[in-house]
Amino acid sequence: MEKLKASKVTHLARKIEVMHEPGLTNAQLMLTNFDLKPVEPQRRQWGAWNFVGFWIADSFNIVGHTTPAMSLPRADDG
Repeated sequence: MEKLKASKVTHLARKIEVMHEPGLTNAQLMLTNFDLKPVEPQRRQWGAWNFVGFWIADSFNIVGHTTPAMSLPRADDG
């Protein structure tokens, strides 16, 4: 019975396992992921205008405006 449970657990673990490069330690697996690596030149789809558009759209983020404003003195602080 124990062997059956272990095989089911192993099977489930292999089904939900994320793809990774073979031969990496557990510490390396935590720091390396296909989604975190730079995109290879043949798969890149963004051009210069994509980066400009992203930069402009990101400038509308409210956090970008509130963070510098926190360093300004309030009117009632004298």
